[in-house]
Amino acid sequence: MAYHQLIEAGLPAVPDIGFSFFEPDGRLWAGWVNSQPDLQAVSIFCGGKKIHAERRAHRETVEDIALFHEQVRPAVAFILGGIHAPRRLLDYRRAAPGRRLVICNGMAYSLAQRRRLLDRTGTSMVARSARECFLLNVVFNDRVYAHLLDEEDSLAA
Repeated sequence: MAYHQLIEAGLPAVPDIGFSFFEPDGRLWAGWVNSQPDLQAVSIFCGGKKIHAERRAHRETVEDIALFHEQVRPAVAFILGGIHAPRRLLDYRRAAPGRRLVICNGMAYSLAQRRRLLDRTGTSMVARSARECFLLNVVFNDRVYAHLLDEEDSLAA
């Protein structure tokens, strides 16, 4: 496993884990996480492509995160990737109450490259640079995430 190789080399590392079904795979991952006393965080991809069955897939992923949350010791943060909609982030917050959640969201950058803003309320149509759009998008995400996750455990990466 690359995670162990990085740790043995003295480098900080966060394992990226994934499973299709909580039983048995998620439970096995939870056991492994709990057996690593120095492990402080795990990365879990929660997004998907916009496909016909995406709502069902999102609901199943939220359920899996809730089960994983119940099995993993509380000190382990979950780094969640692929969540772009604030209402979906709220689903994960509810699935893992009290757990430190870290959100990896590339939308601030990708939209800024097309000069688009995440916050479309009250913004003028003044031409902006990609840099300015990115900074505005990051501020918007920080504000939304702090509100949804509670300020003490929010971090937008």
